[in-house]
Amino acid sequence: MPAWTLVNSSPTKGRTFKRQLDPMEAGLFWDSVFNGAADIVHHLRLRLLNEADAYIFSESNITRTWLSVKRRYPLLGARVEVDNEEPHFIVQEHHLGRLNPNEVVFGSVSFSSVEEAQSHIFEILDGPRSLSNNLLARIFIFHETDQVDVIHMFTLIAHCVTDGTACNSFLRCFLDTLSSHSEPPISGLEQRLAMVIASADLEPKQSFSLARRRWRCAIGFVIFGIRAAKRQVWRAHPSLSFNTLYLSCPSACSRSRDVRFKGQTTAILMNCRLNDTTFGNAFLPLAQVAMTRVLYRRYLRGEIDEKEWDYRKKQPHINRGPLNLRPYLDQQWFSKGGAGEFFLAISFFFYQLPFMTLGVTTQQHRDDLALSNGAPPFANLLTFNRFLHRANMVKRQAANFLNHPLFLEIASVEPITQLERTRIRALEWLKSVEEGTMADDTEVLAPADFPGTTWAHGGSSVGNNFRGILDGASSRTPGQLYLGAVTIHKQLHMKVFYDVNVFEEAIAREWLDEVRDAVVWYLGQSHADKGSVQHKL
Repeated sequence: MPAWTLVNSSPTKGRTFKRQLDPMEAGLFWDSVFNGAADIVHHLRLRLLNEADAYIFSESNITRTWLSVKRRYPLLGARVEVDNEEPHFIVQEHHLGRLNPNEVVFGSVSFSSVEEAQSHIFEILDGPRSLSNNLLARIFIFHETDQVDVIHMFTLIAHCVTDGTACNSFLRCFLDTLSSHSEPPISGLEQRLAMVIASADLEPKQSFSLARRRWRCAIGFVIFGIRAAKRQVWRAHPSLSFNTLYLSCPSACSRSRDVRFKGQTTAILMNCRLNDTTFGNAFLPLAQVAMTRVLYRRYLRGEIDEKEWDYRKKQPHINRGPLNLRPYLDQQWFSKGGAGEFFLAISFFFYQLPFMTLGVTTQQHRDDLALSNGAPPFANLLTFNRFLHRANMVKRQAANFLNHPLFLEIASVEPITQLERTRIRALEWLKSVEEGTMADDTEVLAPADFPGTTWAHGGSSVGNNFRGILDGASSRTPGQLYLGAVTIHKQLHMKVFYDVNVFEEAIAREWLDEVRDAVVWYLGQSHADKGSVQHKL
């Protein structure tokens, strides 16, 4: 793809650079048309350690910090122009050196609980979009009225310029600069932009002819298509119709809930190591057996009839989540700082587990089932050994994908195949908004067949993450059901994000509670007496 090009230079306003968005960036840009779908919010609660450091939270110091970080990460100050339905990033040098309208907002609040702060995040996400094509990132700074040494910082960034790794880099850099008396050294604008070219242009250079490179891309498309065709159309969760509500309410209404494993994280991670797996491999079968208990309750209560139950229990559990591409890109760029660069560099992984985890209950009549809190216990649904087997299935699928000789070619297909569909849908949405012909959000539409894969849920486990005071990250994605796991300050956190236009809140919360209980049962205790845990000397 074309790299950054200089389109204008002025002695008073500096230089202006431009580059086309790559397919992943463009797809997320068109997603944002739906009232900010996929915009990302982070909430940090910051507290001073010494009264003498009160200047750190002053408006002037926060503004200084924002301008410094914006010069380091120029996409924070970029805007998007659409030319012939093709979006382009525009970076103007003078915009990076000044505080532009609405970039930093100051105020005061009185949050008596984490829940109140969380509700404020939802107010930002569920209201009119706070970002635009001319404003891709902004921060809100709220001073606590009851505690002068505490501030709440909400960062709101468009997904087309950031991902999980980029957000963490931004937060680390912002806090380091905020607490520092001196300005960190920053390279010139051209050098900074050279680090954030399209990720496709950072793929390792290989001595292939143009014809061979095209063949490799074509084979990548074929392999991706074959794998996609194997993913069966199914429905795993008791929810509203995803397809109809997605089309009528694309702005979404996001909610989230999290659980923390206080005092249990060490045992959980130790059991993962003892069984030669990672929590990232384990949490998918944990999510599946948790959903089995949620569905079983509804079947036993008569909310799912026999025909639907027979269908559901045969269906696979298909998961989709983000994959950080940085480690697989140009190694010279990676070692120069690309590992934590602020831009979008992701693709997606796809994992598939087999049929519902029913264990010994398949041979039992519903009246003879042993129940624990309204559903068969974990031991009867998925033994520890079978749990490890499914975790190893995820591990093998990941290895097969990442070690494939055409890994990058295959990984690049997903955003390309989705881009045109997303663009057309976004343009149709904009037209309906202009003409006032949007569907009534309160209208109940009949379920429709969805010609494609329906994911059990999205999700990822990102290991050890941001070591600051990270209270929450949220996004608004239509139809979202996303399960995330992260270790912060040596404590495991799990969080579920869901669109209440599609998923009932009670069910999403029930599922997360079951995931928490599954984590504790399978990994929070020893199963050595059953011959499952093999200690390594």
